[in-house]
Amino acid sequence: MFSDASGKAFAACVFLRFECDNKVKIKLVQAKSRVAPLKKDPITKTKNEMSIPKLELLAAVIGTRLVQSVKTSLNIHSIQTFYWTDSKVVLCWIKNSGTWKTFVRNRIKEIHSSSSKEDWYYVPSQMNAADIASRGCNAQTLFSLCWWEGPIWLKNRSSWPDTKDSDFKDALELATEERKPTVTTNLSLNDSNSNFFEWTKRVSKFSSIVRTLAYVKRFLSKAS
Repeated sequence: MFSDASGKAFAACVFLRFECDNKVKIKLVQAKSRVAPLKKDPITKTKNEMSIPKLELLAAVIGTRLVQSVKTSLNIHSIQTFYWTDSKVVLCWIKNSGTWKTFVRNRIKEIHSSSSKEDWYYVPSQMNAADIASRGCNAQTLFSLCWWEGPIWLKNRSSWPDTKDSDFKDALELATEERKPTVTTNLSLNDSNSNFFEWTKRVSKFSSIVRTLAYVKRFLSKAS
């Protein structure tokens, strides 16, 4: 499976690699592309373009869905599967554990539910078969063998891209920007006769206590 994204669209395509008469053959089985959504700013209410890494993540999601669809339709659930993306940031999200922000966390969870992180690989942009679907092309390019029969390098495994972990250092810095920050809350009481502890006994979750105190603090700040 190959996935890719541009500022206009994101896409994924699935190829089946098999041997016939001692020859390796590759055929396009299924593909899908979608127009890139616009992200609405919660303050200005204006719609802005979504970042490329997040679009690449959406492409990876529909790619895993396509793979599951193909496996179910052809009844080949046990076949070895390779997932290719040219986004090192997405690979960092998939391969590294972390408390990601909601958007990334939900999509990584779906990806992990149907694929193993060890099956995800990096492919340079110029070798990514899904590039055609994400950026658009004319009819002549669409009829090229690269789209219908996959990249020629897929036939020989010794020609597959090989990327070392050291090449992902810059991408890892960008990926960590989507980590969910850790919030630490400290409470201090000077009144030993306070009813605060009696109130906390009636609340089942610590998060509910923090949320209630935040509302009280906000009310007091507005009232003062």
